[in-house]
Parts: sequence; C-alpha cells; structure tokens
Amino acid sequence: MNDTVTRTRGTIGLRKIGTFGAYNVQGLHYCNESQSIGWYTTSSPGRDPIHNYWVSDGEFHAVRVGTPHAYSNAVEIEVLGLRDVSAEEKEAILAAITQWEREAEESL
Repeated sequence: MNDTVTRTRGTIGLRKIGTFGAYNVQGLHYCNESQSIGWYTTSSPGRDPIHNYWVSDGEFHAVRVGTPHAYSNAVEIEVLGLRDVSAEEKEAILAAITQWEREAEESL
C-alpha cells in the first residue's frame, strides 16, 4: 500500500446493496467539492471478513469516512494508499458499481 493521503468532503448520493458473484457488496456513492465521484464500498464473501475500499476510476484505496455533523449527508473522506484486492473481489465490486451507475442513468 502506498502512503498517499487525500482528504476531502463529500455528500452521499446513492446507497446500494446487492450480491455479485460470491460477494455481498454495499456501496455509497459520493460527490465531492471538485465534482469528481467515488464509491465507498464494503464487501464480504458471506459474513467475515468485511473489506472496505474507496473506489474511483477503477482503483481501490484504503479509506476512512467520518461524519462531522450528526444530521447531515456531508462526510469527511480520507483516501489512503492503494489496496491489493483479489481479482474475484475486484470483479464483483466493479460489476456492482457498473450496474448501480447504469440504473441511476436509466432512472433519469
């Protein structure tokens, strides 16, 4: 994992959940101040272990997400270094994101 740290604020857009391949995947879609987007995902093959990633432009990063205000959609996102992800898990998460983004576009 590399040591790059990026901090930004964002707001939650989509909240999604589904099973893709052998993985249960949950995703929160964020827009940040510069209008770039990313997904905070959690995934697990069954129950444990649960992995969390920041996914943007097909890259998987370690991440910390915090809520500065209890009654707000705004969050603070701390994107850490790149993560090694198994090919099977990466494929499941990217399939989930692709489907969720397509569904969002089709509903417009």
